[in-house]
Amino acid sequence: GTLMVDAADSSWTTSTITNARCALIYADVLAGNNAIVLVDFDADYSTVAGTFTIQWAAGGMFTIDLTP
Repeated sequence: GTLMVDAADSSWTTSTITNARCALIYADVLAGNNAIVLVDFDADYSTVAGTFTIQWAAGGMFTIDLTP
């Protein structure tokens, strides 16, 4: 089978961000090493006092193939 993780699109309003290249998805309720996955945007994206939005694909944020 396949495990698919999905979420609503993420937005940061009135943000100034320079050269965002990836997003780190993490579990902030866990103690210790909380990283789950790093999503590469394949390009740099920036905002100046605007809205930075990550639109997750129709297939989810990421998938894991669990078939042995």
